[in-house]
Amino acid sequence: MTEYIVTHLVLTLILLPLIFLISEIKAVSNRFQLLVLYMALLKSFLPWGLFRLYSDILPDNMAIQGYSFDIPFVETGRKAAAFSTPPAGDRFVLLIWLILFLIMLILFLRKLLYLDEVVKAGSVYNETGDRELMAGLMRNIGIRKEIVLKVSGRISSPFIWNNREPVIILPDSFRSLNYNEKKIILAHELIHIKRKDFIKYLVLESAATLFYFSPFVRIIKNEILNREEIETDLYALKITGVTPAVFGGTIVNFISTGRTAGYAAPSLFKSDKRRIKMRLEKLFQKPLSLKTKHVQRTIFAVVFILIMINFAPGVKGKDVTLNGLTGIMINPMSSGRVTMKFGITKHPVTGEVYNHQGIDLAAPAGTPVISPAAGKIISVDYNEQTGHMLAIEHGDGIKTIYTHLKEIYVKEGDTVRQGDRIAAAGNSGISTGPHLHFEIHVNGKPVDPFTIIRN
Repeated sequence: MTEYIVTHLVLTLILLPLIFLISEIKAVSNRFQLLVLYMALLKSFLPWGLFRLYSDILPDNMAIQGYSFDIPFVETGRKAAAFSTPPAGDRFVLLIWLILFLIMLILFLRKLLYLDEVVKAGSVYNETGDRELMAGLMRNIGIRKEIVLKVSGRISSPFIWNNREPVIILPDSFRSLNYNEKKIILAHELIHIKRKDFIKYLVLESAATLFYFSPFVRIIKNEILNREEIETDLYALKITGVTPAVFGGTIVNFISTGRTAGYAAPSLFKSDKRRIKMRLEKLFQKPLSLKTKHVQRTIFAVVFILIMINFAPGVKGKDVTLNGLTGIMINPMSSGRVTMKFGITKHPVTGEVYNHQGIDLAAPAGTPVISPAAGKIISVDYNEQTGHMLAIEHGDGIKTIYTHLKEIYVKEGDTVRQGDRIAAAGNSGISTGPHLHFEIHVNGKPVDPFTIIRN
């Protein structure tokens, strides 16, 4: 848990400047900005990718592959394997995170319950002319299901709700608006329903609640809601047929004549100067030029590269000299969470002390295993305890062993180069989860891989 939080926060420092930069580029389209925002948000949740980015900033043994909440596997030599217990420090962090998450969840649910109460207490709005206006807008937008229209004196900003059936809640001040203003407001809220923005909102707020410790998630969530609001504006502008000046004037007029409250649902108006400025700018934005489209493609390429990078650090190679062998020995897996180190350790279930002759790297089944150095395959075997296994002779008395494999791509007698794919991590033999058990032997004696492969 600690490892995941640190990885997430470091990734935030990398992505946040990019998000600020893209948000301030007024020439690019709103949809493109939304795409980048969603990609960055997803990346902040899942910091893994195809290409490894090594970093000395992050803690040792912190390579992550898959969710950090999975149960770590413990290699027990020739004995029955068992589940390990997370370190005490990590358990404490997890407990604190869980307590604070429950508090944030309760606050979020209270907000939703309050809004649900406002919706239920609102009175159905059946003004004939306005219902006919709404029916015409629904046909143009393509909404066929029944939508309830309500007004409430407890709000000053319209919002949508969905509790078995979609509802639009309007403030009492809606009654005094002119025809165009009513058309703009109703169109805007109907488009929110058409675009399923209520569901998007719930997902984004749930993510922000789950990642309450991350300022990045909250910032990007708010930025996405801003951009979704703009996208709704642009759709409503097209449907209503009014000019950008009339549409923008309605926004400014509505805000200037009443107090706007913040609501836990997509709403047409929110008292946020930056959001209002963004909305007005996009209403008057000219079609994109060819040069601007090239800028978009360049930005997308940069973001895509960041998405493909694995920000969870793995074990790095370093110069080693063992019995005359000098060179680089790299990590046998580009990513994998260390769940058991080398040496004397205590069995997590029985409490028995035993000698663990390698390291365990937990990773999804099928994760590629590569040769850490050039050598010759001297053994490919299978038994009930270690499952599929192989051994490589690297010269000068150095041998590496790999067990519990899912697949083996080499055969005995093959020569391999450093970095060649030799197998896939798996769950064969006596194992409680997919992983790689990796050993290094020097002159027949096991040594700690971390003395040769830097983490």
